[in-house]
Amino acid sequence: MILVSGATGFLGTHLLIELCGRGVHIRAIKRATSDMAFVQRVFEFYGKKMEFQQIEWVLADVMDIDSLMSVMEGVDFIYHCAAKVSFSEQDKKEMQQANIRGTANIVDVALECGIRKICHVSSIAVLGKAELITDETVWDENTQHSDYARSKYNAELEIWRGCAEGMDAVVVRPSVIVGPWKPKAGIGGLFQQIGGGLKYYTGGTNSFVDVRDVAKAMVLLMQSDIKNDGYLLTSQNLSYKEITTMIAEIIGKPAPHKFASRSTTEMAWRLNALKGFFTGKKSSFTKDTARISQNTSAYSNKKLKDQIPFEYRTVRKSLEDCHRFYMFLSK
Repeated sequence: MILVSGATGFLGTHLLIELCGRGVHIRAIKRATSDMAFVQRVFEFYGKKMEFQQIEWVLADVMDIDSLMSVMEGVDFIYHCAAKVSFSEQDKKEMQQANIRGTANIVDVALECGIRKICHVSSIAVLGKAELITDETVWDENTQHSDYARSKYNAELEIWRGCAEGMDAVVVRPSVIVGPWKPKAGIGGLFQQIGGGLKYYTGGTNSFVDVRDVAKAMVLLMQSDIKNDGYLLTSQNLSYKEITTMIAEIIGKPAPHKFASRSTTEMAWRLNALKGFFTGKKSSFTKDTARISQNTSAYSNKKLKDQIPFEYRTVRKSLEDCHRFYMFLSK
């Protein structure tokens, strides 16, 4: 039996789709507030409507030890996808609780229940800074990191603690995940901004990976003999100019053509923060996202591909599928 935490999120939903049809019993954690109707729509988009009905959905919370004890009964493998992703300082405490304490709870209960193996979803944010970042790039405590990065780094430490206490685990560190999901979330927000006439692009680069490739890599790693190791998952390194131009071409809109310098983005996040102070509304463009938008690191996927035969989708293919999904939702 397989247990998936964060099962109604972006990656969790696509992981369930990847697991369906593999002859395993899937138990998926949801909350009382989970948008199950939207998750079902994602399954329908992939032609998996019947598979959605075969999943055992259970109410639980990674912050609730008692609920975790109940849902882990009879479970052999855990995919731990549940996490809080935010670059807003206002979410720091909640993010630390969900990402660090929640992972510690998963590890503690897994050890008690004798779970055979865990796959933990971390992030490239836990790796250090370098011109080319690999799985061996080391976290530097003296380097500036976002609160999100720190929460994911400390969550990984909980996984390694579990391994030291006898638990088997693999850790995946995806780059920016793209693929079909909510139109206003993640890459969908960029589609909307470009569709609305976004004129500016930043000078940074980032690394991108399709959500379905992350899910597939997770399953392959769990099925392998690999244990107690971590893998960076990424398809391509692209500049923000390149990815915004791709999106513009796909949706038939003009590409952003004005360069936003570092000083411009520093001013922009401060103005957004000031606006939020008076309106009470949080902006997605924060100090951390402004600085990330100017970073120019590249990431390597060599380690995974050396150990497991694996081919990634191109980012353009991922973006085209995003657009198809948005059209599907509008029907």
